[in-house]
Amino acid sequence: MDNLVMLCKHHHRGLHAGDYSMQVEEQMIVFMTTEGKRIEQSFYPQFPYNVTELNSLDKIIPAVDKNTAVSKWQGEKMDYDMALNKLALTPV
Repeated sequence: MDNLVMLCKHHHRGLHAGDYSMQVEEQMIVFMTTEGKRIEQSFYPQFPYNVTELNSLDKIIPAVDKNTAVSKWQGEKMDYDMALNKLALTPV
């Protein structure tokens, strides 16, 4: 949780695809091209805080912790009737 950065879906996919990289320099997150050139911010300050002020996601969203994404599934079979009924009732 200490090294998370909030990215939109487009930039999240680009990061995992290797379109660019990120690193910490002087307690700020820096984005780098695939050639290692620093990508400058389009406007400043985009985010008025630095890495040391954040340290972890819990300072931004305190309700998120190590158990947030833990599944409650116990291995039981899916109730298809219940799922399909819910889908039928959900407006599209």
